[in-house]
Amino acid sequence: MEGSVHEQAPLSPIINAGKTLPWLIYLVFFAVLNETVFNVSTPAISKAFALTPSGVSWVMTSFIVFFAMGSVIFGRLSDIFSIRRLILIGIFMYAGASAAGFAVQSIYGGVVTARAIQGAGASALPALIMVIIARYFPAEERGRVFGTITSVVAFAAGVGPVIGGLVSGTLGWPFLFAIPLLTLISIPFLVRQLPSEKRREGGVDIFGAFLVAIGITALIFFLSFSSWYFLAASAAAIAVLVIHVRRTPNPFIQPSLFRNLRFRAGMIAGFLVFSASIGIIFLIPLMFTALRGLSTREIGLLMFPGAISGVVFGRLGGNLADRRGNRPVMGIGILLLVVSLLLISFLLGLSPGSSRRASC
Repeated sequence: MEGSVHEQAPLSPIINAGKTLPWLIYLVFFAVLNETVFNVSTPAISKAFALTPSGVSWVMTSFIVFFAMGSVIFGRLSDIFSIRRLILIGIFMYAGASAAGFAVQSIYGGVVTARAIQGAGASALPALIMVIIARYFPAEERGRVFGTITSVVAFAAGVGPVIGGLVSGTLGWPFLFAIPLLTLISIPFLVRQLPSEKRREGGVDIFGAFLVAIGITALIFFLSFSSWYFLAASAAAIAVLVIHVRRTPNPFIQPSLFRNLRFRAGMIAGFLVFSASIGIIFLIPLMFTALRGLSTREIGLLMFPGAISGVVFGRLGGNLADRRGNRPVMGIGILLLVVSLLLISFLLGLSPGSSRRASC
């Protein structure tokens, strides 16, 4: 009886919260920063490799896809393996892929591959840091710490275009690969501070994760190159995945989630909003370059106010959701997104001279 109670009891905090939190913030900042730091450099990368917009989009897409899948995988692995070992693996993957990306900067396939491995490595940091907070921080401090981490995530995403524009405009876009190397500074602290845990029972549905990766990647290839065999490969991977999840006790994607109507509606709404938001972030630098001839540094500065507004409105949206529920927040968010798209479509083509004449 005592053994079962002990197994179900939460782990007591065994790390120094005051010393640990600054380093967790440091790692989260650099992990999330790389999601947006390349955005303003897509015109320069497109020009360097003579790419179409769909071709250069792989610089962002490869990172985001592997970041999303890696977050799920590392979260599951934290139930089995030592968090300290996993987070060190993530940092070495992140930094190693960054060094490799800089080394193969003249080969676009190598750049995309490096970005994909970057995403996989970077995904370990936010996922495992959330586990560290939930497992080892005192209960009375977790709300404040989670709020702090969330703000850091939003700030990193917002400041990414500015840092990216500054580095790319001053040194060149390949030097963006050097930024994640700063995460290596945290390794001595993590080795000293994080506990060494024993391996626990359990497993990970690697085959299911592989099928998801194949299905998504093949679909993106089809959207980029319009070759039907990519669409066929995506459909085949998804069909095998459907069969696989029904026969696997603990699949990578739980089919029971999709029986929940609210979950399905939230997934669809989130997909549409996120796709539109990422599309805007990706296309604006290309439009600024094509229509205005702006440099990467100028593009980063112009995108900064919009990115930072995400930090402010994200906080306001969270407070509003607590008071009024999710529907009003989703409605206001979609309305603002539609208005922003309309404003971009009407105002981006205006020249500064015509705007001044119209005001006179």
